[in-house]
Amino acid sequence: MTNSEYLRHVKLFLPFLAVLYDEVDVFFDSNTKELTFIAKEQNRESFKYEMNFTDDTIIRITPEALNYMQQDDSDGKRELLGLLVSSYKITGIKISSGDKYYTECVSTDFACKFILNNPVIYKMQTSFCSVFGDIESLKINTLKSIEIERLDLLREDVDFFSKFIKLESLSIVKCDFLNYGDFLRKLALMFPKLKILRIVGSFLRSGFLNNLFFTYIEILDLSCCKSIGKISNFPNMQMKALKSLRIDYSSLNYKVIRVMIPSHSLKILSMRGTKCRIFHIFEHYRNLKKSFYYLDFSRIRFNKKLVSFFSVNIEAEILFLENLEHLGDLIRVLRLESLYSSTRTISLSNNSSFNDIFLLSKNFKKLECLKLSGTKIMRLHQFVFDFQFKSHLKDLDLSNNKFSKNYICCLNQFDFLERINLSNCNLESGLMEYLSVMHPAVSLRKINLARNILSKSDIFALEQFINLDHLTVCFQSEIFSYFLKEYGSLRLKNLETLILVASFFTSEIYHCIMRMSSLKNLELQGCHLEKNVFTNYRISYPSFLQKITLIDSKYYPEDIDTFNDLKFRGIEVLIF
Repeated sequence: MTNSEYLRHVKLFLPFLAVLYDEVDVFFDSNTKELTFIAKEQNRESFKYEMNFTDDTIIRITPEALNYMQQDDSDGKRELLGLLVSSYKITGIKISSGDKYYTECVSTDFACKFILNNPVIYKMQTSFCSVFGDIESLKINTLKSIEIERLDLLREDVDFFSKFIKLESLSIVKCDFLNYGDFLRKLALMFPKLKILRIVGSFLRSGFLNNLFFTYIEILDLSCCKSIGKISNFPNMQMKALKSLRIDYSSLNYKVIRVMIPSHSLKILSMRGTKCRIFHIFEHYRNLKKSFYYLDFSRIRFNKKLVSFFSVNIEAEILFLENLEHLGDLIRVLRLESLYSSTRTISLSNNSSFNDIFLLSKNFKKLECLKLSGTKIMRLHQFVFDFQFKSHLKDLDLSNNKFSKNYICCLNQFDFLERINLSNCNLESGLMEYLSVMHPAVSLRKINLARNILSKSDIFALEQFINLDHLTVCFQSEIFSYFLKEYGSLRLKNLETLILVASFFTSEIYHCIMRMSSLKNLELQGCHLEKNVFTNYRISYPSFLQKITLIDSKYYPEDIDTFNDLKFRGIEVLIF
């Protein structure tokens, strides 16, 4: 039997992975190419056991799942596990307590605050290598990435991971283990092909920092780290391959960063929430790089050296200047003419809004994305003027503001607007009806209206956005019932994703949604399901429906039968 014939036969047995262990859920995610092992007692359920055959697969597991697998071990199960998992080409390993990962968190602020404020590290009881170490497909030549988070690793796993000398990506987030400092110091020698390195939430000594300059790392993340000890014998050289540097919420010796930033290949620089002393690196700002793809100087206090850095012709395609302490510094940056033609995305969120900010922001010529969340726009009549970038803007975030119809009229100038976020804006009744007759009604594809109370006329106005394919909304059950009595149904012909937030999921809402023929993804966030809404009202589901996700939502045990029914129809159901 050839190798390809053998693999075809093994593929037939892949579904047995899902029932191999009583206390562990096993499933494959075709989107991320992850083969996940997670303890059933954790607050996550999957009702789609998809076991596709793929060339590249990442093993994703929790230490709790490892414990159960070790306790439920036998020669037969171990042999079957090895046989089935070996049918995949293992390219990565991910281990995290609670199945939460820093790299998957959308909000940098949330991720860093969680790391800094939660000192608990899970002490491993079962090593990864004791369960998976003998699996044939875990080869030195094919494993490219390892990601571990909030763990106290066992020594045998440290030795096991150190063998993968062709590793290209390594993420160690808030971890500790025996001789951790020596491990970091030897990274450059152990993994000479490393291109991506994330050491997050650690104390860093000069031995590790010095050796970084002898690597070919392209992406470096030292967020939430603090340098300790004296920086001695520091090399006078650059990290020539460095393309991305993140030191968010870190307190590092400025001498280290000063020689990283001049790298000619550096395109991404994020210093969000860093300590003031690090800005000594800008003392010789004229020798620093002037052009970037991404710059983030949010949540910092500008000193004279940093202000001087922005006095030269800095260019940045994506620029984040959120939560700045002094508006005078922000205004000075916004007066920099080199940004007007280079910047495509800018975020000024959570800055107190003075007129000068908006008078200057209108000068940007090619903005495609503008984020103004939490800026109290309703106080500014100046927001209504013409913007030079009006023919380029595609994405506008006005969330967490309060404004009336008088201010929404400025949106009429954005003919090509595709995405708008109006969540938590205390929208006046009829505002969506007002917006639906403006130019963006044709171009808008994604609308976020979460944390707003919509009137029945506002709900009906959603039908006027003819190209809408992604909607986040909150439906008040009583208002929605009145809407149905007056208008009959909600017709969103092109809607593919619906995210329902903080709503009472009634049978009326259920029926209306399930009749949307184009719907692919339904997500319920913080919702309360009417009793037996899924059980008593089973109807034919949209033919394209692929996934239903419940996040912090309350449902009844009887609905489990319907979720299993959805599984047999090929629809994935995830519960968090």
